[in-house]
Amino acid sequence: MYAFFRISCSISLCLAVLACDRKVPSHTAAFQVDLPSQQVGATSTQILTRVMVNVTGEGIQHPIVGIFEHHCHECPGSTGLTGPFELFVPKGNGRLVQVLAIYENTTLETMSFNYGDQLVDLSGDKEIEVEVLALSSSSREGQISGRYLTTATSGPTGKAAAYYKPPGKPKMIVDFSEIINGWFDFHILDDVPLTYVMEPSGQILFADVSLSSMPALVSDRVMQVAVPDQTYNVHATHNGSNFIVDESRDYHGPDEVFLGWFGPGATASHYACYTGFDWASILYRVIDHDNSGGNTAGDALERICQDSSCTNTMYFFGSTVDNTQLSRIAGGKDKSGFCSNPADKFLTKLHFEETYFDQERNSHSGFMGPFRIIPPLTSEDHPGYLSGTYSVTGKQMTLNWDLLPGVVDGANGIHGVAVFYRSGMASWSDLEMYRMNEGYDCHRAAAEMSHAGTTGTNSLVINNLHHSQVNSTGVMVCPYRDDGGGRHYFSSAATRHFGDYPVGIQPLVALETNIKTDVTAPIDLNWAITGGTPPLNYAMVSGGGTVNGVTGVYTPTGAPGIARITDADGATVDLNITPVAASTYFDFFSSFPPGFGLTRGGPAYHYDSDGILVTASANVPRWDYDPGDCLNPTQPRFCAPRGLLIEGVTTNEFAYSTAFDNAAWLNFAYDPDITPNATVAPDGTTTAYLIEDTNKNASNNDKLFYNNFTGHAAGTTLVFSVYVKANTSTIMGITMQEAGVSNSDLFVDLANVTTNNTSKPHGVEKLPNGWFRVWITHTKTTTNTMTAWIMPATSATSFSPTALGSIYVWGAQMEINKRKYPTSYVATSGSAMGRVADNLTTPGPAFFSNPFTSTILLEYYNPGDHTTKMGTILNIDQSSGGGADYLRVKGGVSGGANMLVNQSSSSIVDQTLAPTSKGMGAERLAISFQPNQFQAAINGYDKYTGTAYTPLTGIAYFSLGEGPSLTDQMDGNIRKLIYWPDVLSMTALQSLSY
Repeated sequence: MYAFFRISCSISLCLAVLACDRKVPSHTAAFQVDLPSQQVGATSTQILTRVMVNVTGEGIQHPIVGIFEHHCHECPGSTGLTGPFELFVPKGNGRLVQVLAIYENTTLETMSFNYGDQLVDLSGDKEIEVEVLALSSSSREGQISGRYLTTATSGPTGKAAAYYKPPGKPKMIVDFSEIINGWFDFHILDDVPLTYVMEPSGQILFADVSLSSMPALVSDRVMQVAVPDQTYNVHATHNGSNFIVDESRDYHGPDEVFLGWFGPGATASHYACYTGFDWASILYRVIDHDNSGGNTAGDALERICQDSSCTNTMYFFGSTVDNTQLSRIAGGKDKSGFCSNPADKFLTKLHFEETYFDQERNSHSGFMGPFRIIPPLTSEDHPGYLSGTYSVTGKQMTLNWDLLPGVVDGANGIHGVAVFYRSGMASWSDLEMYRMNEGYDCHRAAAEMSHAGTTGTNSLVINNLHHSQVNSTGVMVCPYRDDGGGRHYFSSAATRHFGDYPVGIQPLVALETNIKTDVTAPIDLNWAITGGTPPLNYAMVSGGGTVNGVTGVYTPTGAPGIARITDADGATVDLNITPVAASTYFDFFSSFPPGFGLTRGGPAYHYDSDGILVTASANVPRWDYDPGDCLNPTQPRFCAPRGLLIEGVTTNEFAYSTAFDNAAWLNFAYDPDITPNATVAPDGTTTAYLIEDTNKNASNNDKLFYNNFTGHAAGTTLVFSVYVKANTSTIMGITMQEAGVSNSDLFVDLANVTTNNTSKPHGVEKLPNGWFRVWITHTKTTTNTMTAWIMPATSATSFSPTALGSIYVWGAQMEINKRKYPTSYVATSGSAMGRVADNLTTPGPAFFSNPFTSTILLEYYNPGDHTTKMGTILNIDQSSGGGADYLRVKGGVSGGANMLVNQSSSSIVDQTLAPTSKGMGAERLAISFQPNQFQAAINGYDKYTGTAYTPLTGIAYFSLGEGPSLTDQMDGNIRKLIYWPDVLSMTALQSLSY
């Protein structure tokens, strides 16, 4: 059977309201529905495959729907869906509970529908019996796919509910589907009419539609294709003489397919197109594993056939109807006559893709969700919605897909796609754990998988992916819209597990063989080559040093010489190694190197090695630690060092940073219950407040409400941060509201450490004892007043007036910061207070023993989210006030490092390297320069080589963590500084910065 309802005698259904000791809000009832997993008859057994429950009644504005589905009911040995099935609904009398259960006979491919309903009281604990009776049956299923146009160029976007009306009963929702700017694929049945309705607008797309009603819509715009009863996807392997069938999968798709254009915007210029002759080939794919050009032992054949042994192959009949073949029944236009212009495809023409039939979801229609199907990448690949090519040198996977034209549309389509990935997935089945009905749970992927980025284009690069990880990597490309203060993901994700398919392999080629590197530091051979077949397996052939066969990391002996190395493909690389010793190695974790010092005209906060917020007095350096990366949960915690903290001037504009019972934080309509000195704060004092939402205001959240910040010009960026800790509430929120402008909201799940905000820079910093520092930014567009809120209880994605519970709060801060992340805490008590800047003194130009030919490695910490701009990190200059010649490293506009070289007041280098960050927020930047060459690499990945470089002359000033004239402090941490009086090779720069 197909996937629509992946659900005779009467059945007794037990509906039980659960006891009060369950952790269920007092105004909510949790109840369970239970059904037998099988119906055993005289001649056959049916298994339960789908249960649909609707609850309606007073105070329930829209039906509460529960859909429970067996995702592998056709797998061998499947015993059916097992209950109980649980729902949560508001308590009350007069609740109508409707239940529709579907049982399937997978041998006969039939379904029986069983329905029952009851008006029940859900105000207390009780068990209720509902009789569920056989209602109807169905043996055939179909699919409608294409585009529904409300105007000439656009269609609806969102959720479409499928309504079914049992005879003499109220209608109920039995399924949900997605539609994106009109692109859809819906399921239909024979003799069981469904009505598809957009939620919540109520727009009816198809009314009482079924297999028997669809032929009335067939025209040039809509074509009908029938699939034979006996259809098999067959895999065969060549034994040296013939192909021998070793696997045959029975087809479980729709019995009939309707492809076309629908809705009031579809016109006579829209066609559904087909191949207009018989015997057109469908799936027939030979995989030439040994690239011999002929059929030899081990080669594979995939084919769609009429029987499991493939004695009769199958074709597409576009001219006549043959019940044993994939046949066009009616409608549409011949491709050769009316659909020959490829530019019209998906604009006014839809093509039935018989060559892609049964190879991917909806592949015969050429699209799925917002994605067009893309051809096979290699002879061993197959068509799909996502492909990838891998670079060993860059440790990068370049992903490609093909979005339908016009589907990225803020008004009617999606805003873009988000890419999630995970390495260590053994097979495709690990990716299938994210399966949700016919799509994928992208919200779960966002919480559990690594995030590669978002885009509105057809490509994105995954960085930091080692070749040994490629074959265990699963990828999910999720369409999304940002609506209502949160991100909504569609389930029609493009997915791929790259252990199952190749990733665009090229021959192994050496990029750099003469390598000048550090005396003993290992180098990664993957930076020196391109191509190869992942995973590469290296081995030493001759020469000094050692190589790790899996990682490709080569450790030199410290002496010059030739190292010959081979990989699994037999390619050989000769490396001419020249070692160079560093003349300076400084770290800034607990004390100053020679020649360095610090001044600061006042006290400032930082974290100590126990993760406690402490104060450093004026002119005392802040050796900072990461409170979220500690060895022990209790003292001594041995938190990881972040390095010397260097920050500029800032002001906390909250007059009361910890006194949350002060009138400045209160607005009587929304006040939460407040308890001062309720627990130990991040600074180790018992000064944290408990705030609780008790639902005083039925239409709004109880919240702390700091009103009327004024005096900020348009374009000013404000950063709002506060320390929070869960109590009875684990989901809280903070907001900045500019009068007359949309809010900047952040909703934080403190239990799972996840956030729901996508449009503004934001973050969560973990501290010991369950504390977190949460923050959100807002850039003003007017001069209007600002308001800040702290909400102790919300939903995970938005405001929720019914959410209840309490959290602890401490240390609120509102600061102007163009960096778009918070700086260290500034305490206030009665008025706004400021922090003065740090100034790091250095040895000056004497640090560079060879200013004409040098290599520098900088390691520093970016407290932001690695897409925000830091200040000046390194400055080599003609004067302390900024001369005509300088080499300067600043934070990139979107993260990373911006390298600037001026000579005679003219810019000769202006290059930004901005890859993903290394762990723990640390960035490593390696720079080398000599006459006619400037090279740089950051974190191993992004790199740059330029030839327009002349050595600086008259260097008189060298600073770290600040720019000319003691300004533009980096607002971050200096960790390491290493100097070589020679130029190291790019392979070494990438290896050292990784």
